[in-house]
Amino acid sequence: MGIRTTIRMLPLKRALGYAREGRIDGIMILIKTEERSAYLHYTEPVLTVRGLIWSRADRPGGPVHFERLEDLRHYVMGATLGYSYGQALDELMETMIVNRAASDYLNYKILLTGRIDIFPGNEIVAKGLFKRHPELRGKFHHSDRSFIEWVLHMGISKRSSLVPLIPRINTALEELKSSGKILETVRRFTE
Repeated sequence: MGIRTTIRMLPLKRALGYAREGRIDGIMILIKTEERSAYLHYTEPVLTVRGLIWSRADRPGGPVHFERLEDLRHYVMGATLGYSYGQALDELMETMIVNRAASDYLNYKILLTGRIDIFPGNEIVAKGLFKRHPELRGKFHHSDRSFIEWVLHMGISKRSSLVPLIPRINTALEELKSSGKILETVRRFTE
C-alpha cells in the first residue's frame, strides 16, 4: 500500500490500552470482542487459528484431552492477562483455579515448573515461541481437539488516521491471502 510502518512487540494488554488511547494505530492480529469494539475497528479476517490445550510433554498420562470444556475444570490453568479465550472457556475459567501471567511465553515457562497443569494457547503463537526459544522446544503436547477456532483480524484504533484506509487494507489483505503470502509468512515463523 506504500505506507511506511513501525512494528513494535508489546504485551497484548498494553497494546490494547495504547489503541484505546490512540497511542498506536493498530494491532496486527486479534479476535473481535464487544469490549474491544468500543475503541477498535476491525479488518476482514486475516486468518483462523486453533486454540489448543497445552500440557508438559513429560506429564504422566500424556497430553490432556477433553470431550467437553467441563472436563478441564479440575486442572490448574494458566492464562495471559488481557486475553479472551472465547466466551465458553472464559466463563468456565471463572469457576477454576487460574494463574495469570503477562505473556504466553511466561505461561509456558510456568507450565514447565508444574505450577499450572494446562495452558490454553493459540497454535501459531505457541509454535512461534517454540521456534524462537530453544528451551521450550519439545517440552509440550497439545490436546487432539481445539477448544475454539479464533478468527483473527487487524484491529485499527478508532482514533487512528488509518480508519479511512480500512477498505484498502482489506483489499491488500485479500490479495495476500489469495496469493498464499499470509500462510507462507506464518510457516516461516512457526516451522
